[in-house]
Amino acid sequence: MQKVMRLCGLLVLSGLSTFSWADPLVNDWGKQELILFDVAKNQTPDSTKQSGQLFLREGLRRLQSADAGGLENFSAKAQLAWVRQQQSVVANARNFIWPTDFSQVAQGWAGQGSQYVWRGQLGRQTPLNLSLTAAIAKQPFQLDDYDELWIDYTPTPGVKRCVMQLQFQGLLQPYDKKIPPKTVVWNTGRNDDLKVLEMLDASHAAFKARDYSYLLGRVLGLAPDEDWRFVQNQKNTVVQRRMHLKLDNAHALEIAFAAGAGVERVNLLVSRKDGHGEGELLEFAGLSPDATLPDGHRGVRLDLRDALAQRFPREWEENSKEAGTNSFYLQEVFLYFPGDAQTVGASKPVRRLTLLEWAEKGVQEFRALTSQVVGINPSRQRLAVNIRELGTMGHVDLTQANLRLYSPEDAASCAVRINDIRAVNTYNSQVPAFAENLEGWVRSRG
Repeated sequence: MQKVMRLCGLLVLSGLSTFSWADPLVNDWGKQELILFDVAKNQTPDSTKQSGQLFLREGLRRLQSADAGGLENFSAKAQLAWVRQQQSVVANARNFIWPTDFSQVAQGWAGQGSQYVWRGQLGRQTPLNLSLTAAIAKQPFQLDDYDELWIDYTPTPGVKRCVMQLQFQGLLQPYDKKIPPKTVVWNTGRNDDLKVLEMLDASHAAFKARDYSYLLGRVLGLAPDEDWRFVQNQKNTVVQRRMHLKLDNAHALEIAFAAGAGVERVNLLVSRKDGHGEGELLEFAGLSPDATLPDGHRGVRLDLRDALAQRFPREWEENSKEAGTNSFYLQEVFLYFPGDAQTVGASKPVRRLTLLEWAEKGVQEFRALTSQVVGINPSRQRLAVNIRELGTMGHVDLTQANLRLYSPEDAASCAVRINDIRAVNTYNSQVPAFAENLEGWVRSRG
């Protein structure tokens, strides 16, 4: 009976998904039988306990029966199976190192070791640039060999966290050998490495109701004037202006609005011909009417490179093989403001329109990276940057990597401690739940 009590005790072990016990039954005629007890856990602890007791009682009844010959003729074996769950497992990793010398830093920044603190004037953006270097520099590093880049950090209690932006620059060698290599920059979040290519100031421009002469000028290809027009379009007011701006070197179009103004849609009329008149539409829908520009003013920044590549794929591919084969010209801008036309027009909602190009010479393409914040433990978080898409374009040889820290728009101070930066390769696997719990316990202690 003592042996039976030990076996019963095994059934209450936590962290098990199943418990089984096999008994070879030997009777007087030399025959053998296997009696199997299999108690599986389900989602309700009480029902698990009752079910286990039921199986156990039935099994013991059979063992104690006259036909079985009693418990002394049996040996017992136990088999345990751990509860398992899906988890992302790191297969390969490459660490990055960054400077911790605070003898020369941007204005307003201070710190010690990997703790960074900014105290400055509210609304003034003074970024701190940290140059990242791959550890074991002698080994070649290709971005497309990894899935994500992890930046583990610790916020400072009671102080707003500094905004982090990751930037890669590398030489992209396309899989298609007919396409020449090109220098590409990948960014998360904001981008301050753009400079003004051309700007139209609308702060003193006239805003007039649209008439037929405006439409006729487009059809006949007449030179545009400097006035903006507006017209009612259902619940929105369309504010538009004709122009003729070359887009070959432009990476982004920035449109600044008056205080409180915003749009949910912008359409651009683009032509491949160097002349005034018609063109083809680039549509930017689903914009946030509350969007702001890096300087804090209301406005939107539109990625022209991706939009042109999607709208003119053949011409864009030809340009990638030989720069300047095709040119593009911005002919007209359509801005969709909510509200009555007379009210919107009287408010003069557009302040300026700016074409931006990449500040560093030699950069041929700019692309955005997606990222998300993942909690590791109550005191530590992780910025996970998705770099998987880099491998779909070709081989990328990293030439430069930077982590930039910014103060939040509405704060005069911020702080963050950078704990670890590494590029990782991951795969999904089934791991025991106790191992995940143990890892979480270790992480919770730093």
